[in-house]
Amino acid sequence: MIEPTSPGEYLSDFMEGRSNYSIAKESGLSATQIGEIISGKRKITVLTALKLARVFGTSPELWMNLQTKYDLFKAASEHPELVAV
Repeated sequence: MIEPTSPGEYLSDFMEGRSNYSIAKESGLSATQIGEIISGKRKITVLTALKLARVFGTSPELWMNLQTKYDLFKAASEHPELVAV
């Protein structure tokens, strides 16, 4: 199974060179929160998904689906005995 791209990597790509501070100012998140999402230290919550969707013109579902797929992959990797064959 191939590891999916993390939500933080997607966020970094969407930022297109803009600073954490710039995205924070537009979204209402803190620059620290943006940095933690990018580094994988913070997950995208429903509220964060709504804010990112507004800034980037995407759907909140995009951000939630990225997080869910990533979380499922990590859980399946850590608990292979729970994965249906």
